[in-house]
Amino acid sequence: MESNIHDLVLESMDTQLILAEGFIDTTKKTLKKVIDKIIELCKKFISFLKDKLTKGLDATEQMIAKVKKQYKEAGATQPTAETPPSDQSDRIVIIKVAEMVIRDSDAALDIFGDILSAYHFSRKEEIPSLAEEFFAIAKKIQAIFRDKDRRLMKPYHHEGVEVLDQISNLIASIREVNSRCKSYAESIVEIANYCKKNSDTVDPKLVNTIAELQNAIMLLCANLVTLTPKFNQSIKTIKEKIM
Repeated sequence: MESNIHDLVLESMDTQLILAEGFIDTTKKTLKKVIDKIIELCKKFISFLKDKLTKGLDATEQMIAKVKKQYKEAGATQPTAETPPSDQSDRIVIIKVAEMVIRDSDAALDIFGDILSAYHFSRKEEIPSLAEEFFAIAKKIQAIFRDKDRRLMKPYHHEGVEVLDQISNLIASIREVNSRCKSYAESIVEIANYCKKNSDTVDPKLVNTIAELQNAIMLLCANLVTLTPKFNQSIKTIKEKIM
């Protein structure tokens, strides 16, 4: 069965709930159950990144290439200021906002890298404060997507084919974030396996932090997945307006 990124996020939240309840009885069985679930969800997440997200970005790039080819062959002209006003339903992505989302996602992943370094170099006492920094950026990004499309999309207003090149650049950046998320998800699996092998002595708080980080990194990618249909809508609108 194929995994949907939003379903994975929900499953990850359920894992955190199980762990929170587990703190009440502090049983090893509960801890192992959560660790196994973290590993399972990470593997599904990695598969999603390699398959569905990549294919979605590929399809969007193919749309761009097709429109640009048709535009060139038609010898179409760019819209001018005299072009009749667009219907309010004709909306395109706000490039600067999409750039900010990707840039902040990168910044969050930089901190995630610091968390991994703290883990590998036995500076585990630094992990909670670094995790809070990571969560703060993730929440900032998530706030943009809670406001439906109002902060992501705008009415079309004489934009031309240059928007397609800007979207191509955004896709390239998303691919880089995608690659980093995959690498970090693999690191989460590595840490979770360590916790599983040492479940008798591992600090439950470390497992809880791993579960929270897993959920947050999935949310980062869910946001990027949400951008893809916005790109597709923008490409369709640009095509209709310039050809």
